[in-house]
Amino acid sequence: MDRSVSGVERAYGAVAGVGLSRTFGYYKKFDRGFRAPFFRVLSNNMCAYSMLESLILSKRLTVLQPSGSTPHDVAIRLVRLAKKSEEDADEMLRALGGSVEGPLDLRLMEWCVKEGHVSLDTIDSQSPVLLSIELPDWKAYLNLLFALGADPNDQTPRARESLIHRYLWWGMGMIAAGGNQERFMEVVRFLLEAGADPLLENKVGQSAWWFIHREEDRFGGPLRARWEAVRDLVAAYV
Repeated sequence: MDRSVSGVERAYGAVAGVGLSRTFGYYKKFDRGFRAPFFRVLSNNMCAYSMLESLILSKRLTVLQPSGSTPHDVAIRLVRLAKKSEEDADEMLRALGGSVEGPLDLRLMEWCVKEGHVSLDTIDSQSPVLLSIELPDWKAYLNLLFALGADPNDQTPRARESLIHRYLWWGMGMIAAGGNQERFMEVVRFLLEAGADPLLENKVGQSAWWFIHREEDRFGGPLRARWEAVRDLVAAYV
């Protein structure tokens, strides 16, 4: 597999626009051979810029004019410029009235949200919160997004699944397969402390708390302790 920055960027861009189950399934499939080098090579924020571009493009498609242009084109140009030259992108962002302090990728996200180029609503995979969880600096992104008004209990329009629903759905399978439970637990705790409700029900009346108990049978023998750790963590917020 191509693990250069450009290769990783292309890989992330390819999955950023598909369904969340396929996105997380992609990472699960390459958990041992892909995730670690993925995080090591992204010191230049290429992953964050590709995610942001995908979010802007999904917003752009909803307002496409007959001429082919939209109010979101300037944001797309800005993010693409950041991939080529962060110095030039920083200058452009300042000219547009963006924040001047902090990492450029976070300032770009903040500006895009405030200017309406990125929606904080959860629409299938195109949730900035869910996608940001996979970034190296995910805590900074989630803190920013929640401060900007992202709702930890926002639900998808059709299935009515919340952030905690979707992350537990992926994560329980991941840790049952021997994945990194420490990071998974850290994210779950972060979402719960941000106000995610484990009793919030989806369209068919299933809560995240219900889902944890449904998964109990998958964690027999030496895996039992993993399931109990998740149960005990979420139980403190029920």
